[in-house]
Order: sequence, then structure tokens, then C-alpha cells
Amino acid sequence: MLFDNTAAELASVDDQVRKRHIGNCLKADPAYGAGVAKALGITIESGSPGRARAVMPVREDMVNSKGTLHGGYSALLADQAAGWACMTHNEQAVTQSALITYVSAGELGEELVADGEELVKTKRGGTY
Repeated sequence: MLFDNTAAELASVDDQVRKRHIGNCLKADPAYGAGVAKALGITIESGSPGRARAVMPVREDMVNSKGTLHGGYSALLADQAAGWACMTHNEQAVTQSALITYVSAGELGEELVADGEELVKTKRGGTY
């Protein structure tokens, strides 16, 4: 319910306001982002400094009209893995950009795995 209400209220504001709101929520409650992962069944399978493996089952409510996983869920899983990898340093972070290349479609009943791995870390950012 919290996520639905928040999404509805933020639908008409610009991206800068949305990002600031999410950042403030994360500062107030680090578990805020965990709600999305829980709702989608995403779990963390492993983690170490700069690395995290996220796993998500493909459910019936996630497939598109072709019967394959909607690409947005794949992107969300990748973002979650990268975010968890970043948070292994106990630092708050948000995604600035992402590039997803879909090489095959997830199928109903499959379990998708995303590995977040730190490639470069600087004082103000990183590449995962």
C-alpha cells in the first residue's frame, strides 16, 4: 500500500523531486528499497565487498502478451543487484544510468540471476 500511495502522489512531479524524495526516504529508512525486492520475490543469494548476486523467480504476473518476461523486470533485477553491490560499502547510492541489452527472454517459472560487480569506484561514484 505504501508503494502504491507513494507512486500515485509522485506521478505528477518532475524527476528531480522524485529522486530527492526517494533519497530522503532511504536516509530515513534504509529498508524502504527492500519493499520492492520483497514484492517481486527478489532475494540476495550472495555478497562480498563490491559484489552481490540477486535472484528473482519469473511469475505469471510478470510475463507480457508473448508469454515472456517483461523487460522492465529484468532491468529492475539488474538495478537491484548493482545497488546491493554498491551498498556492501555501507554507502547510500542511486542509479544514474543503466544500459540493458536483452539477449534472451525470461520464461515463466525460470529463476533469473543478476550479478552486480564493482568495476570502478571513485570518491563520488562507481561503475557496476
